Amino acid sequence: MDDFQVGRACDRVEDLLAMDRNVVEALLVATPWDRTADIAEQVLEAGIPSLIEKPPALSSRRLREWLERPTPLGERTLIGHNRRFYEFLPEVRQALSTRTLLSVEGSFPDPLDADFASAPAWVPTMGLLSRTSHPLDLLLHLLGDLRVEQMHRTGRRDDGGFAAYNGLLVATATDVPVHLRINFDAPSRHRLALHFSDRIYELSPLETLTVYHGMDVADPTPEHPIRRYSPQVEISLKADLTYKPGLRGQLEEFIASCVHGKPRGVGCTLADTERVTRLCEAIVGSN
Repeated sequence: MDDFQVGRACDRVEDLLAMDRNVVEALLVATPWDRTADIAEQVLEAGIPSLIEKPPALSSRRLREWLERPTPLGERTLIGHNRRFYEFLPEVRQALSTRTLLSVEGSFPDPLDADFASAPAWVPTMGLLSRTSHPLDLLLHLLGDLRVEQMHRTGRRDDGGFAAYNGLLVATATDVPVHLRINFDAPSRHRLALHFSDRIYELSPLETLTVYHGMDVADPTPEHPIRRYSPQVEISLKADLTYKPGLRGQLEEFIASCVHGKPRGVGCTLADTERVTRLCEAIVGSN
């Protein structure tokens, strides 16, 4: 407390929520992800403006229970899916509104073994929700609702989950196919590629946008006796790395919309995270 000049601290969330509202104006809930739900529910019931790290709950059913109450919870809440706030995303949304989207590729090789080695046996089965929900939220944010058309679950793990989920999703509004590859712990890069009729918009890593347009062709030479093709880079943009990418924009929207009551922007709501959780459950095959 002394290092960060914290004047007051609590050991129990109940004591924190009992404080005067002039003292507790807003809350950031950043507890261990598998223990967040009960704390988040108390914060939501108190009605305090809150930015809650994902996932706020471990099932879409619990989230729906919060949303379907006579007075729904979460009116003054954002969920911590900060990828929505990368500065180049307006470029992507502009392309989606003006160009013909043919297909989408998503490759998300999130690590599980290193971070979950000492976790309870059931935790790794939630890897999609705890890790891959970030890029899945980005997909839903850009494309709208997705349905699982076909899913191959391979590499049964000791904990009962799978090492890989590979399959086909479809954007329900446009019928655009999304080729999904989730191979946990693979030595690969995160990649989200939107294939338009004349360009490819690629996020790889997700904090970098590269737009490809046209091809360079190198004819065979004695040293390289095959013709080589490489895409031409039209634009390359990066998210602001001054802070955690997307965090500043997320905090600015949280303060504006949840604390001061201004219109919401692109931030992830409780209803949005219910959609993400439901998609994770469909991919895993648990709903």
